[in-house]
Amino acid sequence: MPRRAPRQLIVYRLLGFIGIYPGMIITYTMFNMPLALWVIKGFIDEVPKSLDDAAKVDGFSTTATVLKIILPQLRAALAAVILLNLIFVWNEFLFIYILGGKALRTMPVAIYAGIYTEKGVDWEYVSSLSTIHILPIVVAAFILQKYLTRGLTFGMRR
Repeated sequence: MPRRAPRQLIVYRLLGFIGIYPGMIITYTMFNMPLALWVIKGFIDEVPKSLDDAAKVDGFSTTATVLKIILPQLRAALAAVILLNLIFVWNEFLFIYILGGKALRTMPVAIYAGIYTEKGVDWEYVSSLSTIHILPIVVAAFILQKYLTRGLTFGMRR
């Protein structure tokens, strides 16, 4: 008896989202947004309410309060969320392998596709592409490192 495709895959196929970038953007957003909101919510709860009140007294609008007062307080949270989501999306294999088709191919799928040769596993290929693959994440972590210590250790009690 042949196996049936999951309903989500059928819906994606009916909507024409397989093998195109908007379909992958929707998928990654659905899976990464909850973590991002959860981390940022913890930081927003940490911002004192007195800052909002002081901004209202000074005549700031709600938008100006968010942009000029609250957002600068959330730099560490934004850096942590950006790096975590970048790592999750950059290293993700399954969604792009199933939903990306042959048109979309990321580095993990390219590494997987070229692993096996007639002589066996091509370890030079795997190690060289893996090294190239992790370089952007290392650079991003280096750029964001001054915010990451606070962002990634948020909520740790002594």
